[in-house]
Amino acid sequence: RLAQRIARYGRWEHDLETGELWWSEELYRIFGLEPGNGITLDRFLASLHPDDRNSLVETIRANKPYRQNYRIILPDRSVKYIHEEVHIHNDAGGRPRRVLGTAQDISEEAQARERLTASEAKYRLLFERSPVALIHNDGDSVITECNEKAAAILGAPRERVIGFNLGRSLQDSRMRDAVEASLRGGKGRFEGDYTSVTGGRSSRLRGDFAPVRNSDGSFAGGVGIFEDVTEQRRLEGELQRGSQMLEAIIDAEPECVKMLAADGSLLMMNPAGLAMIQADSLDQVRGRRLEALVREP
Repeated sequence: RLAQRIARYGRWEHDLETGELWWSEELYRIFGLEPGNGITLDRFLASLHPDDRNSLVETIRANKPYRQNYRIILPDRSVKYIHEEVHIHNDAGGRPRRVLGTAQDISEEAQARERLTASEAKYRLLFERSPVALIHNDGDSVITECNEKAAAILGAPRERVIGFNLGRSLQDSRMRDAVEASLRGGKGRFEGDYTSVTGGRSSRLRGDFAPVRNSDGSFAGGVGIFEDVTEQRRLEGELQRGSQMLEAIIDAEPECVKMLAADGSLLMMNPAGLAMIQADSLDQVRGRRLEALVREP
């Protein structure tokens, strides 16, 4: 009995000739009932979770040995998960005479699996819908998984990206060095022009590579997170060129052009303005209040 309680394991027998149903004490406890309180097949069926009842009833009616998992609802409305194994004993004529069964409370294991499944589903959703490209590679630097964003950036179908060996096939030595750094247990970073080996697509990529370890600390592979910064760098270049052009126009302006801070101190002044206040350079007067500069002889 102690072993059954520790294992959350109960036994039952059903005499098909007399209809008598016997449960062990631990099985009563598993079902949230007082031992010896009397049990019938109808009472057992009533305790089954509605979503599992029909399937189990069909299995029972087949009068064949089975192994099956199902849920029960206890008197306090809590739910348990049960693993049941059933054997049929026939009489001399080969007809089913007695049914012997064992039932184990597997709620902790089942709920842990459900939490794991839910966690994996959330991870998969985040992985697939990530705005950045994600890849996983094994210890041999072979890509084992990638999201659609990675396939799009690399310019190749997902099935061609998976199986690609980063260590052997990457032509860009800087990206290869970043991947190899993660394989050595460190972190690698890459930014530069990249031409896909599989898709022949050229783009400006920025990526970070890091190792992945198992729960015991052993090396399990690596993960790469990267994004296409081609458009970002193009816009930054245009912004820089625009800024340089504006600066050249201001410098060539024959009239004074200046920029002041909220407190009236000088932030910027073009050469014409500096000449008016007889300053040799902006550094000489930056941060000083304009009225003080104008009053100086």
